[in-house]
Amino acid sequence: MPIDLPASGFLAEDAKSFRQVVHRELSGSVSLFYRTNALAVDLQHSVHVSRTSLSQALAAILFARTVASAQASALLLEHGMPTQARMTLRGALETLFQLAGIATNPATAQDLLASHEADRRTIADRIRQWQDPALRAAVSGAIAESELDAMLESKARGVNIFELAKSADLEDWYHSIYTLLSFAAHGKVSDLQAHVVKDADGEPVEFKSEPTLDDQEATWGWAIEAELCAMHQLASIFGLNTQDVEALRAELQALPAGA
Repeated sequence: MPIDLPASGFLAEDAKSFRQVVHRELSGSVSLFYRTNALAVDLQHSVHVSRTSLSQALAAILFARTVASAQASALLLEHGMPTQARMTLRGALETLFQLAGIATNPATAQDLLASHEADRRTIADRIRQWQDPALRAAVSGAIAESELDAMLESKARGVNIFELAKSADLEDWYHSIYTLLSFAAHGKVSDLQAHVVKDADGEPVEFKSEPTLDDQEATWGWAIEAELCAMHQLASIFGLNTQDVEALRAELQALPAGA
């Protein structure tokens, strides 16, 4: 259900009213996400992190980022931007897999912290490959060559999202939802087809970029799944009751198609 917009596209005033359309047409999914998110936020503010526990501190941070990314995905869906919502939700799964890795093995937190040095090594490598003199000059005053050399010499291991997902028994998530979301994030042709309008013969006649309900239902469901899974991981780490989480999962499983 796309709507016509003026030249300003998704930033047009008319686009702001599309939220009402989404809430009306997908009321079941939207309502369940909002209730799931409310519980996630309550749990986020109920945990007591030990000052001496790196795993608890990092888990709380990863949970907060996962929930925030899921919320951002919902905001994009309400604005009629399902492709961008999937791109954002992919980020939620990346932090979810890290959270699940800590829940499975608390020592994973130390590995994640150490991976920061691997990220610094990547940055140093990219800087050394810059060709533009202006770019090189911009960084020369901030980072000494000796510091770049030290960053490049680091042997730290980077984060492997697949390994984390597999260790937490979320390998199927990686090969299913995460892979599908990655098509949107990387601008794959299969996902770009959403911008093509075809005639009765299947021939492209124009291109569209306006609020739409197309492909929204599944993304709402995935956002709910992500928050439910994140709450389970947080509960495992902090010893929280998951009865309310299970009740919401039962609702998701009973949600009729198109709701």
